[in-house]
Amino acid sequence: MVFDPFNGGRVLTRRDCERLVEQVTGEPFSVTPGSLRPLPLGPMVARMLNNLKAVYLRADDFRRAARVIGRLVQLDPDDRLQQRDLGTALIRAGQPGKAINHLQTYLAGMSPTDDEKTVRELLEHARAAVAHWN
Repeated sequence: MVFDPFNGGRVLTRRDCERLVEQVTGEPFSVTPGSLRPLPLGPMVARMLNNLKAVYLRADDFRRAARVIGRLVQLDPDDRLQQRDLGTALIRAGQPGKAINHLQTYLAGMSPTDDEKTVRELLEHARAAVAHWN
């Protein structure tokens, strides 16, 4: 059974599922046994957390965003993009000291990226803020 959590939990038929996917993606879709397989808990939680992350970032609620991104980092400690986002959110939430390790992790051992200069500047800003406290 497939439920639509956005419309009162109604039960969806195979055709309902196909129409819903086609409506969202604009592409034809045919249900297969694989497409109806239950999603493992980890990816489902990560998707929910990423949705929350987007909501909080759009609202400039960096404290809540940082808490959510911290959970995403717990789910996948090797996801350096989440490390970068956590460091950035912590700086924006007024917690630069907590941001330093996350930004360093993002930069460690990476090949040059488009945002490397920006992340290095954020890291220096965080370090300067912490040094100012001492």
